[in-house]
Amino acid sequence: PFTVVSFILPYRGCFFYCPFLLDLCMQSQSWFKLKDYENWKPIRVTMTLDGQPLTDEQLEKTTLSVTSSGAGELNYRYEPVQGESAFNIYIANDDDGKYIEPKTGKYRTNISATYMDEYGEEVTAEDDVSFEIQWYSKFWRWLLWILIILAIIIIIIMILNHPTLPSSVYLKIKNTCQPMKVNGASVGLSTDLYPGEIRCEAKACTPLKSRGKPTACFEIKDIRPIGSVNWYEIDGSRFKKVNGKYVNDEGETISQLKPKVRVSDDTELKWNTNRHTITGRIYVNHND
Repeated sequence: PFTVVSFILPYRGCFFYCPFLLDLCMQSQSWFKLKDYENWKPIRVTMTLDGQPLTDEQLEKTTLSVTSSGAGELNYRYEPVQGESAFNIYIANDDDGKYIEPKTGKYRTNISATYMDEYGEEVTAEDDVSFEIQWYSKFWRWLLWILIILAIIIIIIMILNHPTLPSSVYLKIKNTCQPMKVNGASVGLSTDLYPGEIRCEAKACTPLKSRGKPTACFEIKDIRPIGSVNWYEIDGSRFKKVNGKYVNDEGETISQLKPKVRVSDDTELKWNTNRHTITGRIYVNHND
């Protein structure tokens, strides 16, 4: 039987062979740079008959049919290659060999060959190839995809490393453990069980990827006691109410301290009201 053995699709000046037996064979996709059309290599169709190359006489009795689909109409010119049992198919050429600029995009070209033997019998075979025509080289597409992937990775890293408050904060007072309210940059450091309340303006120090771990922490920007709070203390640093402000022995408010006070797991917090002195510990992501 008559068999189209392979199509040779040019790619960067090289030829790729894909043998098949009367069925479709997926070709290696090729890339054609539009402005480099003068250097385009032709698609080559190589044929055998009963496993043997066609003679030049048999080649003359062979006809090709070339059709394409995809980005638009595409012109082809093809010619036999004497002594090589093959046809060369020139892309974007008319019958006179004149170049006709094609539309850019992807194309799928079907090539069928028909041979008329000495008994008048016709045998046919076909295959197709896919390729792309663009203004730019394939390198730029790969570079674009690499840059996009890198940008996505960088964005993910930035998001994961963006400082955020711990996902859960608890205040343990005696045998009770009350969840604190985390609202934006504000953390409620007291409960309704005792008079007086502590509100903390916090700056996140913990990356998003670690905000659910016990190592999460935050920085104190300011503390605003509410109600009858006479003084408060964080890890032994006491701030007394003086003329409506809470200052330490040097007259500094907690927002003026440098470095800033950082609150992490097991930080001790005290505050004094007219009735009680409340002592508690801050637990980060603890449920007991």
